[in-house]
Amino acid sequence: MHRPWLLAIPFVFAIGCVLQDADPMPDPETFEQGSNVTAQLPDGTQAMTTGNLNLRQGPSTSAAVIDVIPSGTTLTITQGTPQNGFYGVSYNGQDGYCSGKYLVVVSSDAAPPDDAGGGPDDPAHVPWQTIGTGVNFKALQAGTNVFIVYGGYTAKDAWVEGWSDELYRARGKALGIGQLYAVRGPNQSGYANQEIGNSKLAAHLGAGRAAAAEKIVIVAHSSGTFVADELLGQLRTGAGGVPADTLGKTTVFNLDGGGGSDSATLKKLANLYFVYACDAAIGRCSHNAESMKASGQTWASLGGPIKVIADGSGCSASAAGGLWCLHDTVVTTRPHNAAMYDLANDYTDFKGGRKVVTSYLNKL
Repeated sequence: MHRPWLLAIPFVFAIGCVLQDADPMPDPETFEQGSNVTAQLPDGTQAMTTGNLNLRQGPSTSAAVIDVIPSGTTLTITQGTPQNGFYGVSYNGQDGYCSGKYLVVVSSDAAPPDDAGGGPDDPAHVPWQTIGTGVNFKALQAGTNVFIVYGGYTAKDAWVEGWSDELYRARGKALGIGQLYAVRGPNQSGYANQEIGNSKLAAHLGAGRAAAAEKIVIVAHSSGTFVADELLGQLRTGAGGVPADTLGKTTVFNLDGGGGSDSATLKKLANLYFVYACDAAIGRCSHNAESMKASGQTWASLGGPIKVIADGSGCSASAAGGLWCLHDTVVTTRPHNAAMYDLANDYTDFKGGRKVVTSYLNKL
């Protein structure tokens, strides 16, 4: 389905325990499925460790260590109001405290943010407009920045629109996104037919939107990276009247995809990241993880590889099934099919404990 990109390119809370009371130094850069917070959490919240972490007798680094909790362990939050940044937790029949840095919340009854789930700023209130074949757009009120989402192989318009809306709910206001685009997936894995209306998208950007934006962000999953590559080439040549500095304010996130943009185009980008996911519990990584690592090292000067921790994904431990299921853990924290990608559901259904993955956007 995919070819390595050798030249190119939930709403969840994250809290956590200190790793021997020191920050870890991951390489390549590793993100939990979420972003660090110090918010109050409901008692009973389930959270998972992302390192070997200290369980202490009290809410302080000076308190005695009761135990060391292994990486990938699910804990219960017993005291969701933090004290000095520490949360009360229960582990293996023991009660103690952990510092709020390196746990990932995997289930919670916490209320959604004000701009989620039908609030006044929810993107569902704004209809999508078709501006070209497979290219859909909506203008929002959060700012002037541009966010373009490219779906994977065979992804339908409505599926990518659902994923785009969910990304906006999670991070759109914070990133100042005012121009949101959702682009369907190619009908062949390598985009041989070039059927998507990227030229219309470029012209739409050229009508003042690219000039007004401080940042242009492109998120491309799977074979959608081939379609995104076509747009990058058009932006480089000024197609649609986009300003000459457009690529210079563009950041691309390649989500476990392919592609083949020429190096002259990529060098003009502001940033370029290659995102893959691994679930330590089953010892598997996403289908294109190796090419993401290799391409990330090649383009380390622009950003490099990003590893998403997908522990608890529910993916199969089998080599084939686990790899393809994990292919979607750069989109959702818990894919619907344990043995295969499922874009119809993984792009649209973020209920029942499933959250949209946005941790890679922490680089913005």
